[in-house]
Amino acid sequence: MSRDRILQAIRRRIAVVEAVPLPEPPAPHRNVHESDIRAFIHAVESVGGSCIDTVQFPTPNARRSSLKASLFPDKDVTFLDAHFGVIENGACWIVHDTGADRTRYTLPEHLAILLPRTALVPTMHEAYARVAELGIEGFGLFLSGPSKTADIEQALVIGAQGAVSTTVVLVD
Repeated sequence: MSRDRILQAIRRRIAVVEAVPLPEPPAPHRNVHESDIRAFIHAVESVGGSCIDTVQFPTPNARRSSLKASLFPDKDVTFLDAHFGVIENGACWIVHDTGADRTRYTLPEHLAILLPRTALVPTMHEAYARVAELGIEGFGLFLSGPSKTADIEQALVIGAQGAVSTTVVLVD
């Protein structure tokens, strides 16, 4: 049987499927409720990270030094500032600081991501709309939990290709 005859036979047997429209992204979700925060914390924890809610500090510098002393006293931790977090998967959108080396996002042993408590969006649909809305060009990434990998023997290794621990700190 020739290639053309085979393809014709397949085409005759395939039912015609109407194009299904893509789902509409949800309407903008601007008010963050306590249930949203609980869902975000659960999502962060479900991917192996930890989340600390409502930390108040007078200035960003006081915030970092206080957190370093209280949460990570014996650890070499890298602090990153997130623009927003995604409730459905615990990911945080982080934009590259042009004055910093990109390895700070992927190679530190411990990451602490500072995220404004009110900067949560429900889904990745809205997250991508938010990235476009911010108009930021250049390198940015979604980070969610510590690095994880598993081999064919199903042995899970945490921190093999990146951070061993990731802590999201919700700040006011």
